[in-house]
Amino acid sequence: MNTMELKRSRSARSCNNMQRENVRVLIVDDSALIRKYLKETLNTVPGIEVVGTASNGFFALEKIKELSPDVVTLDFHMPRLDGLQTLKKIMEENPLPVIMLSSVSTKGAKLTLEALRLGAVDFMPKPTGSLVDNLRFIKKDLVPKIFSAKNSNVQRFLENWEKKIQDICASTFEEVISESFEILAPTILESQLFFGIGCSTGGPQALEQIIRNLPGDFPAPIGVVQHMPEPFLSVYAEHLNNVSELTVKVASRHTLFKPGTVLLAPGNAHMRLVRFGKNKLVSLQELENQGLGFFPSVDLFFCSMAKAMKKNTVGIILSGMGKDGTAGAKAIKMVGGTTIVQDRKSATVYGMPGSVESEGLADYSGSPEMIAEIMKKLVFQDFYTEYEQSKPNEQKTSFGFE
Repeated sequence: MNTMELKRSRSARSCNNMQRENVRVLIVDDSALIRKYLKETLNTVPGIEVVGTASNGFFALEKIKELSPDVVTLDFHMPRLDGLQTLKKIMEENPLPVIMLSSVSTKGAKLTLEALRLGAVDFMPKPTGSLVDNLRFIKKDLVPKIFSAKNSNVQRFLENWEKKIQDICASTFEEVISESFEILAPTILESQLFFGIGCSTGGPQALEQIIRNLPGDFPAPIGVVQHMPEPFLSVYAEHLNNVSELTVKVASRHTLFKPGTVLLAPGNAHMRLVRFGKNKLVSLQELENQGLGFFPSVDLFFCSMAKAMKKNTVGIILSGMGKDGTAGAKAIKMVGGTTIVQDRKSATVYGMPGSVESEGLADYSGSPEMIAEIMKKLVFQDFYTEYEQSKPNEQKTSFGFE
């Protein structure tokens, strides 16, 4: 083979490798206009290749077998086989990353939550504006979700989470925690700790697992920043409140953070924690992202926690793309606080927790169920420390925690 042929061969292999690295996308929507918008726009993005389109669920399932896409965008309202039915079939027959396109109505928000429960990795509102606005919307919001979805951990939805929960609850550690709460609760009603949780893609499922595993009298307040548009967030908060013993609601200006209550940052405002004496209040800033990358910002909330609560701050980073929360985790570590991340195995997208882990900032790492147990352990340790400090030295007792 001469030099020219060798160069051509290398060039051809390089082109083939680049083609193989493209994210292969299947678009499923009953609107011919939406399919056209999505296909033409996504095909202009380097690294994305639209390999096919389908107008309903039946055609989509056939195209998946034929084309082997990496990611599917899926509409809810379609003839013959709707989005949820199609999603169930995909997860049963050939699990792969699915991004749901939903209306921003209350009904659309409820369908979206059900889709996330069934295994969809992410969602976004359907484009409804002018052609220019739609193209900008697709490139700004859908394209990053597609790249992130390709590397998501869809297989985790097939795991038996109920068995894991039962195994954890049956452990000796759980029994020790329960007994300790019975002893200390009558004398100490509120922990000094404040818990903040940040999450994005894959976060709704992980957050639900954590909240389901915390008792209604959990003696510390919890604030959450979840990257989610406002109409969906209100429905999501209502859903969490219905499945949890805790009180869950969307934060409003000057709301008090209280034990046993989870406050979610609204989708249209940055949330901060401000402290007046013993009172912990919500401060909201309804502005653009201010160069913070995400809106609302986990970093901004975590930094406000660190400033207000110092060493009593606990920051938790769950599944999500990007690095939001890493700067906030640094602030928490600087004041002596604690950081927890969701582990790679259980995270749908390891971007946010992986960024904190790679910086050496994580004190604990685990599945959502294990994170709930860590939270209970930290609260017990906080109670135990304060309880012991109030006793004479000769009466101090060790429970085996280090």
